Amino acid sequence: MHESLERYAGRTRDLLSRVQEAGREVDRLEGEDLVHLDYHPGNVLVGSDGRVTAIIDGDGWARGDR
Repeated sequence: MHESLERYAGRTRDLLSRVQEAGREVDRLEGEDLVHLDYHPGNVLVGSDGRVTAIIDGDGWARGDR
């Protein structure tokens, strides 16, 4: 998904670079909550009633403070 930001324009490349740099600064999150660091619509399952049923893609999970 990041390739589209890389290719679109200079501003989106700059934004992507800043987001990636911020992600590299996260070594270990402190806290008691389970947070998802790669949260986007593709990682959310929604039931037929419109309610969120699950968050998927375990690669983006970490301990943190919601």
